[in-house]
Amino acid sequence: MEWFIDPDLDEATKQPLLARLNQSHYCSSQYWEEQSFSGEVSDELPPDSLGELPLLVLSQGKEAKAYVGDDFTLEQAMAEAEIWDTLQTELMNLSSKSRRVMAYESGHVIQNDQPDLVIEEVQKFIRKLQSGVE
Repeated sequence: MEWFIDPDLDEATKQPLLARLNQSHYCSSQYWEEQSFSGEVSDELPPDSLGELPLLVLSQGKEAKAYVGDDFTLEQAMAEAEIWDTLQTELMNLSSKSRRVMAYESGHVIQNDQPDLVIEEVQKFIRKLQSGVE
């Protein structure tokens, strides 16, 4: 699970994060996410519309990179990033009341990499919904 963690994090931050990542329920959810990924990518039917259901999509923005220890090449990482971008765009397009935000300093786990951005964007989205302004 160390590949989820920014190598530049200080040890005081890194150790509790590693402990959290290695909890069984977290590992289980990671496993099932990886299992469902190929099905999502190869699904031939378009997903159902969400209509006007409000939807905020937060997307990772860090450049794709290789993971040598996992034998994951830069080419594979770039191909996967392109697929994720397509899926995120498709997700955003499911609702007529959606908004997509790029987290340019984040990898896959945005809430760990940029928690302030997540909080700020969710609050902004809620305020917009409460005000009724399109």
